[in-house]
Amino acid sequence: MQASAADSRAIDVIHGTQDAGLQQAAVPANAGSPAALKISLSRMSTFLRGQTNAAYLIRVGNDALAGPTVGQVQVTVPAPVGLQISKLRGPGWSCNATSCVRTDVLAAGKNYPAITVLASVDLNAPDPLTLQVSVAGGGDPAAKSASDVATVRDTAVPVVFTTVINYPYVPMPGNLTDVVSVSATGEMLALRKNGTVAAWGCPDDYQCAVPAGLNNLIAVAAGASFGVGLRSDGTVVAWGPGPGGTGVPAGLTDVVKIAANNHVGLALRADGTVSAWGDTQYIFTTTVKNATDIVDVSAGSNVIALRSNGVPVAFNNFYSPMPAGITDAVSVVAGTYMTAVIHADHSITMWADYGLPDLTGWTNVDSMGLGAGYCGVALKRDGSLAMYGCEPDHGHAVPTDLQNVTAVAGGGITVVLLTSTPPMVAVQIYSGDLPFYVDGFLYQAAQNFSWVYGSSHSVLALDFIGGGTGSRYRFDSWSDGYGPAHAISANSLRPSSLSVFYKPQYFLTTIATQGGSISPASGWYDRGQVMISAGAIGNNTFTTFAGAYYGSQPVFGLFLQNPATVYAIFSGLPLPLSKLSVTPASGSGSGVALSSTYTAAAGFNDLAWYELLIAAAPDGGGQPYCFVHYDVQGNGFWVYGDGGFFVGPVQPGTASAELQNSVCGLNTKTSSVTSSGATVTLNANLVFKSAAAYNVYVRSYTLSETDSHWTQKGTWNPAAAPMAVMSQALNSSAGSQRTYTLTYPDPAGFGGTNKGWSQFLIATATDGGGQPFCFLHYDRAGNGLWMYSSDVGFFLGPVALGASSNLLNSSACSIDTGTAQVTNLASGFTLKATLNAKPPMSGNKLVFQRTLDPLGRDSGWVQTGTAVIP
Repeated sequence: MQASAADSRAIDVIHGTQDAGLQQAAVPANAGSPAALKISLSRMSTFLRGQTNAAYLIRVGNDALAGPTVGQVQVTVPAPVGLQISKLRGPGWSCNATSCVRTDVLAAGKNYPAITVLASVDLNAPDPLTLQVSVAGGGDPAAKSASDVATVRDTAVPVVFTTVINYPYVPMPGNLTDVVSVSATGEMLALRKNGTVAAWGCPDDYQCAVPAGLNNLIAVAAGASFGVGLRSDGTVVAWGPGPGGTGVPAGLTDVVKIAANNHVGLALRADGTVSAWGDTQYIFTTTVKNATDIVDVSAGSNVIALRSNGVPVAFNNFYSPMPAGITDAVSVVAGTYMTAVIHADHSITMWADYGLPDLTGWTNVDSMGLGAGYCGVALKRDGSLAMYGCEPDHGHAVPTDLQNVTAVAGGGITVVLLTSTPPMVAVQIYSGDLPFYVDGFLYQAAQNFSWVYGSSHSVLALDFIGGGTGSRYRFDSWSDGYGPAHAISANSLRPSSLSVFYKPQYFLTTIATQGGSISPASGWYDRGQVMISAGAIGNNTFTTFAGAYYGSQPVFGLFLQNPATVYAIFSGLPLPLSKLSVTPASGSGSGVALSSTYTAAAGFNDLAWYELLIAAAPDGGGQPYCFVHYDVQGNGFWVYGDGGFFVGPVQPGTASAELQNSVCGLNTKTSSVTSSGATVTLNANLVFKSAAAYNVYVRSYTLSETDSHWTQKGTWNPAAAPMAVMSQALNSSAGSQRTYTLTYPDPAGFGGTNKGWSQFLIATATDGGGQPFCFLHYDRAGNGLWMYSSDVGFFLGPVALGASSNLLNSSACSIDTGTAQVTNLASGFTLKATLNAKPPMSGNKLVFQRTLDPLGRDSGWVQTGTAVIP
């Protein structure tokens, strides 16, 4: 280490006195005086219900002014309710489940090796949990006792305070709620209640990797890129690439406490000696080797130990010299650039490399965590907290905001507190108004969350999100660098955010005509430039690109920002006419399912369109005709209408009555197009409106502009399809009020197409017969009711079915629109209507129905019943 001038002065001072803390005044023998035993009890972690690695340390000593012990010394450890003691052990002690004894002489001012108590905490353990131990014998006329009162919680979460705003290292694991002890140097270790370890804060996963299967730990210590664990059997394990991750001394046993800093790992044995390993040039190795009667050790920028007589011992002092005259310390705490002792009266003495912070309120201290001068926290005996620094930035909490804190630790740039009531933290997730999932719930836009600190949550971005026909969004990344589905932890006290990023994609259709190929293949591509190339096969020649781009060069770059289709056109052979066919080849009737087939070497993608004509001649022969066009590339049917232009498109399988003319109607719901290899089959279900004798022609056209021209492949003699039979039923009649169910069938295959209108008339004749009449009109496409009123000479309406209205009212009758309803059937529909006949309608009447069906055919008035109006 290259020390600064200030460092050199500190080293010079301590080198002059580094052994002073180890010197003990000679203790006069007190021959004839009885032994005066003393006992202390300390707990090695906070306690949680269900904990299996609970541990205590018992220390037994003899007063400096007493005589030596005589005979057996016995330590008794009765288990309180809620605590199960599994083992007592200590060098030189003979132990069973509840006590330990020894007979060797303990001189005045000396201590026996410490006893480790291993225990588990019941799931229903009381809070608090008090353990009382005692020592007797050895010639001491009085038994002595010590006790520990432990707060017992169900959960404990480590809450981290650090100077780093955006921590770039391995994050704290989520749902870490069973922690009993923590250690921090910037990198952090958490000892869990089952004896396993969680690690985070390292620069990468490798340095935070805890050995597989590591368990049965009762303490942990975090170094710089390494960790140290104390097993329940008193042995030590170390891991990680840092200087203390290897080199644990062979045969190191009976360890009761461990410590670590950036350079070394340390182990305090039950007999009060200390072992160190790692980069030991940063400690006073001779001092460490010769140290005895040590009861505590702590490592930070400085390394400090404590003798049983309350005198601290410096194991290094590179950053600040230790004050002289301290004789009543009960524990030592080494932080970053700061070091402190806690006195027997629970006051503190602190020294620092660059000046002391304001320690107002630091009284009655039980434990401390010191981190880099940025933040220091003291846990008081009454459970309250004192702190210096830890200033809130970005609105986050400070340590004193926390409740139910049971332990503190500090080191590096970090202070960690264990609490059973962690704070709430704010997390915002952005998605660019695209959907994402959090904990299984779907959100459609940016969302603010308030989560318990340390809790774990699942986030999921969809691999693909539809954006309309031919467009979608592809998952690209989360801002934390993880894949579409992963877990996140609410482990920052500052408000944090997470973003999901998607890239727009569009479907590019690439089609090559016969005689060549096009690259790339049809598929989804990110928004941006896509290079497209065409290649001729054999003696064929590339002609041009068509569609989204026109050009004669065989390679071009298309900036894809919408769905697009690109054709590569090659010179090709004329279409073989013999491969066009129609089934059935002949016949007659009002309807037919014509199946026409085209087979070509280039297959389905070579076709631009395909046509079917039922007519007297290819040019119509001066008569009406039925002309069906199928756009192969657009997958749509068209029919040449009476108005002199094509009507459409309608996709195959879609229920529609739009494609018709005066000769025929195409049932698009049951019509289809299929392809298999090089064969394309068009199945057209046609209904005819008039009778004639016609030929059947087919025609196809390729993308390479090859036209088969009209080719006759059969004959068909259409007959006019009959109109369906309408009917009515009187559901109820109460006085002048009458409710009818009116049935209007559709032509086969056109049910539910909502085209045309239907009418209902109660009168003496279809023209009214010169008497009052009730005339109801239903507009099927507009789903509205009308009524013809002879009072005004025109239709009243419309009124939506189910809407209450007085609009449909005349001197003859009124219509109850609020109860009117239509029920669509596979073969047509029914209209339920209630009318109120008025006195002028009294007498015998006829009931008529009329419809304009989906094929545009008018049934005219048809009598379907009679009525007697009271």
